[in-house]
This record gives sequence, C-alpha cells and structure tokens, in this order.
Amino acid sequence: MALIGVLAAPVAFSGDGTGGAAGSELLHHDVGVDYCVPLGPPPVAISETGGAYLWVACKIVNLSDHDDAVQVTPASDLLRTAVPDGCTAQSALLVPGRPNFVLLAGEQKSVLYRTKYECHAPAGDALVPMALTFAIDHREFFPDEDDSNTANDSVTLESNLVVGTPQTEPPPPPSSPGGMMAMSIDADPTGNAATDLGPREDCVEAPAGASVTVDVTAEGIPLYVDKGTPSDTTDDEGGAIAWAFLLRYSEAHFSVMGLEPHYLLAAGARSNVFSFPDIVPDTNENDRWLGAALDVGGGAPESGSGVLARLIISVEDFAPSGLYPLLLSRAVHFDAAGNAYSPHEVAGAYIAVGRSCEPLEIGVQLDAIGSAEPRDGTAAVTFAISCSRPVLVGVTVDIRQRRGWQIVHGSSMHLIPCEDTTSSTVSVEGAGKGFVAGNADVIVAATAESVYATVSAPVKLRGGRP
Repeated sequence: MALIGVLAAPVAFSGDGTGGAAGSELLHHDVGVDYCVPLGPPPVAISETGGAYLWVACKIVNLSDHDDAVQVTPASDLLRTAVPDGCTAQSALLVPGRPNFVLLAGEQKSVLYRTKYECHAPAGDALVPMALTFAIDHREFFPDEDDSNTANDSVTLESNLVVGTPQTEPPPPPSSPGGMMAMSIDADPTGNAATDLGPREDCVEAPAGASVTVDVTAEGIPLYVDKGTPSDTTDDEGGAIAWAFLLRYSEAHFSVMGLEPHYLLAAGARSNVFSFPDIVPDTNENDRWLGAALDVGGGAPESGSGVLARLIISVEDFAPSGLYPLLLSRAVHFDAAGNAYSPHEVAGAYIAVGRSCEPLEIGVQLDAIGSAEPRDGTAAVTFAISCSRPVLVGVTVDIRQRRGWQIVHGSSMHLIPCEDTTSSTVSVEGAGKGFVAGNADVIVAATAESVYATVSAPVKLRGGRP
C-alpha cells in the first residue's frame, strides 16, 4: 500500500513530567495514527450521476496501557481543498460508524472513509490536487491530561481529482504491471474459489420471485513485487489491495441482496478485508449499485485469478419473462502502491427470467402450393416454423393477388406453439373481390423473444382446399 505513517515510539513519563522512573506516576496518554492510504478516485466524467469514489483507509493505535476516549476526523472535515465549480463531494465515515468512541489499551483499529465526487456544468476539464487531513484526538476530561505525544496525531494526504468529458470506460493501462486481464460476472459460481476459477457462464435462468448467486471475478492480476524496500510501499508494483465496480441492471426487476468479499483479497496471510458497498437491499433508484472492498491487513497483496465477490440478486415477483443484462462499469483495482487500474477486458452476464438461456433460433418455410375458396374469397397457405427450443411464436401472413387492375390483399396474425418443427395451414380473407385460383405473393413473418424470421415467395393458389 502507499502508506503515510507518522507513528512514534511511546514515551514513559514520571511524576515530574520528565522521562524516568522516579516520582509518582502520571497517567500517560498516547493515541496516534499508524498509517493512512488514499485510494482513487478514478476520473470524474462530467454529467455522470454515478460519480467517482475516493476511499481513505487509516489505522490508529492506543499506545498507552489504559482505555482512552478518542475522536477521529468527522467526514465533513476530511477534505481540505474546495472542489471545482459544478462539482460536489460527499464524504462518509464508514468504519467505525461514529467519530467518537473508546480505544482500548493497546488496541489497533481501522478507520475508513468514502467520498463521492460528482461534476456537472459549468465544470470543465481539470486536474485538482486535493488535500486531505486525518487526525485522532484524545478526549480530555478533567482532571485528565491531554495526549502527551501530539506528533503522531494527524497526517495530511494528497489525491488528484481529475474531471473530464464522459467516456464509456477508462482506457486500459498500456503495459503490465497494471490492470488485470479481465473483470467479469460469472453466472454460475460452480468451480470458483478464492484463487481458482471454473468455466465462466454468461447466463443464469430463474423464475420470478427467485434468487440467483453470481460471482464477480478477476483474471490475471499482475504479480506483486516489493522492489526490495519492504518499509516503503510507494515503489511497489502489482498485486491488489482493493477493488470496486458499478453493477448496472434493472432495479425495477431485481434487487441486490448481499455481497461477500472474503475471497481473493482475503486469501493471503494477515489479510483484513473491509467491504463498503451501497446498501443492501438496494434502493431501486438509478439502476446501478456500487461494490467495493479493501484489504487493510499487513500481508502481501494478492495476485493472479479468483473470485472478488459473490453477489445474491433477487428477482422481483412481478418481473416479466425476458433476458436481462448485468453489466460492469467503472471497474477498477488498486495495486500495492495504491495506483488505480481498469481491467483490459470487462464482461457482463444475463439473467433469463421465465425462459431459457439458450439462444433462440427460428426459421420459416413456405409451401409453393396453396388454395383459394371462391365461395368466400379466402386463401389458405401452409408453412413450417422451426425453433431451436420450445417457444410461442407470433406469425403474420400477408397475401397479395392481382385480379385485373385490382390488387386483392389480406393478412392475419396467429400465435403458434413451436416444438422443433411445426407445420400450420391458415386461411386469410381477401378484401374486395376475394382471392381466386392463380398466383399470389405471400409473406410469412415469425417472431419470438425479439428473434425474427421472414420468408417471401410466390404461391400458386389452386381452386378448392388442399
């Protein structure tokens, strides 16, 4: 991680306020910042309501031998630099849930902030260095004394805010180490594990009212290299200490019910993974949901391939049958030095509600011989519908026949259950004089699940029924 540390060694105090063992003991207080690391944000696209997120992860410690009441920086005071005109920044303290709490004797605790940047007109292209300050303060209660070592109470960080015109995805990094090869949705978690992936499926079937489980996976995270300076992470390369993505889907038909992040990021020794996604169940507001996790442990960053997160998605009771996409956008992982990289490839998946995942193929064949009934002016044609799986097919039959200087026209619509190949004969009533024996131009159009097939051909109508 790109850590900024300010922790100093604890100092023993004697009764006269100087170092040493003589005299009566004064209560010694020393709470401090071990390290802080800023992650992100990726570039903020103007008018993109999803925004871009900055995470700040810090570790604090109580170096004294007793419990102390402390306060960390409120979320509203984290940013010290004003955002450009047209931009907003909303910060939240995610861990712990409040700035005031008790830090136990010798305890180490993680602190995690999330800031959402969003920019709209009149904002323009800009690169703004944003200063951030994190601090921990010992809360003094009379006759208690204040922190005896204030040198380790605060740290100042810097994170660049990049604002620009919208783009569908950040460009992939030019070379490795950098972005992972792919971040994908696997619709079938079978065979997947923290550091191993089975064959990826891009579709899962579910009835309305059910739930499905899908994995967000990583492939080819570059190998972690510490550059031979274990105490300095700023020159490290590769590995992953955090990831984030926006899941885009139809919130009118689905809800994200849960996220489990303890897979690849938690695979190594001394991992300590925090997840900080959008709330679950989701709010059904904007067809997008943020997933994110960070490893604040002291182990080596993970690399390779495996599961980033497992999601549970419920299908609404009233969801109509159809094929619904699950898309990933603004996908990113952070390497050992805290640098953000987008994957070289991103792949989504589908949920098939009340239907099969199998791609549908349909075809139409038209018989060259039909019939005309002069008594009522109708014509009958025969056709065959083929389908790759059972489905209800909508069919339109259109017949045109020239009778002297007039064109007799008729059409009809039908719903035909198809299994493999289904032959049908339908009658069509002709307008005006009606159809008679002779040649006619016939069009048969079939459609099912947004798949279309059409045949157009001349048909010889014979007198009487076939």
